[in-house]
Amino acid sequence: MNYRVIWRRDVVVRLHQLVFLAYELGRDAEAIDRAVDEINRRLHQNAATEGESRDGSERVVIDHPLSVTYEVFEEAGVALIYGAVVYPRMRARGPVSPSRLMGVRLHFGHSERQRTATQLASRSRCQ
Repeated sequence: MNYRVIWRRDVVVRLHQLVFLAYELGRDAEAIDRAVDEINRRLHQNAATEGESRDGSERVVIDHPLSVTYEVFEEAGVALIYGAVVYPRMRARGPVSPSRLMGVRLHFGHSERQRTATQLASRSRCQ
């Protein structure tokens, strides 16, 4: 089954900021773009079994340097990405200070995800 992959707007906006920041810091900004493309491809093909399962119906998929948390709504044929973390490669030299990290963790509560999924499901029934 093919799924429609939907990224929360907040996640997309933050990822754009992180790509710009990576570019400004001289890091591989295109690695984030490549990871987004690969995650989209993998989830589109089979979101229900891709990645690792978490609590309830949450799933996580990783394509370095990006890790996304998502939920699959079978009835609507939708994979809703509501969380993302960017992990830049780091040398293993002692502790990592927060100022060296370029990561972001964005997550949304279950009730908000369920409300979004319900809206998506009702739209797909109307079409």
